[in-house]
Amino acid sequence: MQSTYWIVWKEQLIRWNMKPFVRALLLHAKPLIPLVSQLMVVGLPLFKVSPMGSQYRVLVNTLSDDASLEQLAKFLKGREE
Repeated sequence: MQSTYWIVWKEQLIRWNMKPFVRALLLHAKPLIPLVSQLMVVGLPLFKVSPMGSQYRVLVNTLSDDASLEQLAKFLKGREE
């Protein structure tokens, strides 16, 4: 399930030169992802009212789903720049 935000996230990661780092985290730090996801759930009420609230919620949902994480990692690989 590819989110409509994935393209925006990928562009931001490329702009910040963090795409390889984030992709490596998604692939190799899987035991930490549930902890990060739960910490983000705690912050959800704060971000819900912000303009980026919907992206934040999608990111939390993506991090809590193994299949989505793998798809996001593959999407980020795409054509290596």
